[in-house]
Amino acid sequence: MFNWIEQLANWLLFDLFAMSRESRMAESLHFFVYDTVKILILLFAVVFLMGIVNSYFPVEKVRNYLSRHKLFGLEYLIASLFGVVTPFCSCSSVPLFIGFVRGGIPLGVTFAFLVTSPLVNEVALGLFFGLFGLKVTLIYMISGVLLGTISGILLQTLRLEKYLSPWVSELLEQGQREEKALQNQPVRLLKRLPDIWRDAMNILKGEDDAATMYLKGKSKQELYDAFLPVIANALDEVNARTFWKTAVDAYNKIPFVKKVNPQLDDHVNNKALDGMYGLIAVKEKGIRNDIDQRSTDLLRKVFGQQD
Repeated sequence: MFNWIEQLANWLLFDLFAMSRESRMAESLHFFVYDTVKILILLFAVVFLMGIVNSYFPVEKVRNYLSRHKLFGLEYLIASLFGVVTPFCSCSSVPLFIGFVRGGIPLGVTFAFLVTSPLVNEVALGLFFGLFGLKVTLIYMISGVLLGTISGILLQTLRLEKYLSPWVSELLEQGQREEKALQNQPVRLLKRLPDIWRDAMNILKGEDDAATMYLKGKSKQELYDAFLPVIANALDEVNARTFWKTAVDAYNKIPFVKKVNPQLDDHVNNKALDGMYGLIAVKEKGIRNDIDQRSTDLLRKVFGQQD
């Protein structure tokens, strides 16, 4: 397949520059030219292929699923296992990682994939199995998956986004800007009908809290922005934010403790909204599963279709 590259290297060094085939310098340059051209071609092909995969990978569906379901850490394990089954080296894992970051998938989950993908793949497992046997191969695979999973959890827990390289931070901000631009772009009603129908079916046929999660996704940020100044003013009347931040900053300096949010207004706001949506979810579950709680004809008609 790459014979023509070898012929090109032979022509360039031995014919054009008339170097001796017995020379070590010629051998070194021949190896450099041959492998450089071959690697560049393979790199171009792999990056092009990953661009296609990135275009069709359902990033939005993954992001929505992760935001609507509590997986209790399993999302990091799933990301690591996805890194195992994808036959990618680091040159092709990075484009997928960039697509995940721009798509809004949590950073810890994307790093779990990025750590495992080049470390554990079919080629490496095949080599380990042929050289060392099944036992060593399993140890290698499990260790790689655990390393990716734990790394993702640590990165997400420690909230290390502020230490990211500027280009990764720019990707995060760009993804957020693109998402806001798409949300603010006016869309004709006819084009929105398929989305409206899909959302309606997901709510009707979905989990017990499907409608609550839809409401939360559409309204939480606006409610957060509206409530935050009110909560901050109320807390400042008793100087609560200052006392809280001083105490929490001292606590967070203790090694190995679970870090606490030092911004009391943000903490109170999020907990209040989570509690509100939690109560709505309880009511929704009752309406879905208890006919007696469907107090109107509309509720009985709509949710009667799922019985």
